[in-house]
Amino acid sequence: MDITVRPGPQALDQAKPCAALHTAAFAASGARGWSENEMQDLLARPSTTLLTLPGGFLLTEIIDDEAEIITFAVDPARQGQGLGTALLDSFCNICRCRSVTRCILEVAENNTNAIRVYEIYNFKKISLRKNYFRLNIGRVGAIVMEKHFSIS
Repeated sequence: MDITVRPGPQALDQAKPCAALHTAAFAASGARGWSENEMQDLLARPSTTLLTLPGGFLLTEIIDDEAEIITFAVDPARQGQGLGTALLDSFCNICRCRSVTRCILEVAENNTNAIRVYEIYNFKKISLRKNYFRLNIGRVGAIVMEKHFSIS
């Protein structure tokens, strides 16, 4: 799959399509998708990197030897086609190339599909933030997960 990787500030033109995709991907869970302005604010940071492919994106921040997956979305109509796996594979390769030793993320505790994918990539649950995410059904906790990369 053809993945485009750009530093956030060079991907500002992707704020609108990413916001639309984010909204579509998170609608089924009852979560509010991020606006174009919110995406622009994140992409403007020099420490962010945007990975995109048709139907999906992964937005990350890497500072020194630590990374965070800020958000990750795949078009609901394209889920199950390997897009998420391709994005995560590419992101993990970037982490290894940039000597990242640790990556963290937050995922809604009711997002079992995402949790399963992250566990396949050896992300481990390290804590729970109660009532962290606001959904249209109420609040739900955020599982904080981390992955350690070995440096060769």
